[in-house]
Amino acid sequence: MTYPAPLPGLVIRYSFLWSREAKAVSSEGRKDRPCAIVVAVPRDQRGDTRVVVVPITHTAPEDPATSIALPRSVRTALGLDAEPFWVRLDELNVFSWPGYDL
Repeated sequence: MTYPAPLPGLVIRYSFLWSREAKAVSSEGRKDRPCAIVVAVPRDQRGDTRVVVVPITHTAPEDPATSIALPRSVRTALGLDAEPFWVRLDELNVFSWPGYDL
């Protein structure tokens, strides 16, 4: 499979591991979800790149300051359903691109 370049702003499907799942000793996320790449940094001469992703979720945040609501036009452009979505800024995963959870 061919993957696009991991550029900030790219939305991918990824098995995101929430911090509460990691604390419960899980090593993988429960399901694939849309995630946005926020940082992509070349790591070495082999071309490995480390990416930082944040999850996009239907679940409303407990603290509105920790999330950004996606406008309908963005949800539509991403091919998401019509229900509200939030980009969570208080959770992140870091992995080498492309990761096995894509």
